[in-house]
Amino acid sequence: MTGGAVPGGATTRGAVPGGATTGGAVPGGAMTGGAVGGRAGRDGGVGGERKTYGTDGGVGGEFRKDGAVWALVFAGRAAHVPDAKGLRDLHTLLSRPGDDVPAVRLLDPQGGEVVVAARRMGGDDVLDERAKTSYRRRLAQLDEEIDRAVELGDDRRAAESDRERAALLEELRAAAGLGGRTRRLGDEAERARKTVTARIRDTLRKLDHAHPELAAHLRATVSTGSTCRYQPDDAIPWRL
Repeated sequence: MTGGAVPGGATTRGAVPGGATTGGAVPGGAMTGGAVGGRAGRDGGVGGERKTYGTDGGVGGEFRKDGAVWALVFAGRAAHVPDAKGLRDLHTLLSRPGDDVPAVRLLDPQGGEVVVAARRMGGDDVLDERAKTSYRRRLAQLDEEIDRAVELGDDRRAAESDRERAALLEELRAAAGLGGRTRRLGDEAERARKTVTARIRDTLRKLDHAHPELAAHLRATVSTGSTCRYQPDDAIPWRL
């Protein structure tokens, strides 16, 4: 049977496979589910024969954006939590297990390879000038790609190129600094490291309340820094 009202107007979820019912309210309006099948969890299967992650007893998890909230399923518990940049960062990492993902890419996914390469440089004036030259060259290429896509009626490709173009223009404007003073583009790498690390940690603190099993799993498998990585001991199929 379904649970009662949750602060913020949300209600708890109803019965899930296996006959278990969802749990109670979570601070911040998140909706969570209860444990399923008793001891379902990372090492939960019958007699320890297999590892169980989903609410239906199957191996796997869900980390999927559904409108303004994220649907999270792991270790026999389901939860819905509000959108946050840290959740988007974690989603990217879960989609690339074992890969090192630069923090600068997580900070601005729309920027493209040129922005990622420039932001990873050290604070060197010569390298900065090379980066700006690369930006301008890429802008010219994007203008051609947008024109070609429009001619072919490829609206999706035109929109993607336009988003990358906007991100590059923003980087060039930021590089001028206050009063036209040059700001080192390479300094962005350190800003990206701090920003991405902070927002992932903030998201994990919130998941401690909304989905403690998932929070514990991510703390054990996600590393942050100049590059970030999701490295589980065992491959976990995620529905993303």
